[in-house]
Amino acid sequence: MTQPGGLTSHHGSGELTLPAEPSTPRAARHFLAERLDRLQVTSSAVDLALLLTSELVTNAVRYGRGLVTLSVRTEPPSVRVVVHDGNPDLPTMGPDDETAEGGRGLRLVDTLATRWGAETGDEGKDVWFELDLRGR
Repeated sequence: MTQPGGLTSHHGSGELTLPAEPSTPRAARHFLAERLDRLQVTSSAVDLALLLTSELVTNAVRYGRGLVTLSVRTEPPSVRVVVHDGNPDLPTMGPDDETAEGGRGLRLVDTLATRWGAETGDEGKDVWFELDLRGR
């Protein structure tokens, strides 16, 4: 089902396209939270999914080009979140330094997600993670 504003949705899955601006991570978290709420997922799993989504969307806003698209696919007991932006350059892992002011987002994703990855294509890149909603 397609809805106004670049939004498609079906049950716990869906897609949202937003401009690359400071409010985009908040809108992405809200969109994901609504999808996971439909699945009656534990609050700790929701919090973790929201954190990882925020990291990927923030990177897309900061380093990407053009619109940011968030795709969510829920297949209990897991969720797959894909963030697309128009910059084909793959993300790089920041330094392993707790005092660094930035560059730790992908380290969080690497540590906390069940699986994650990134692919480049003709029209940008997708960075994704999967999370087992039952816990690890």
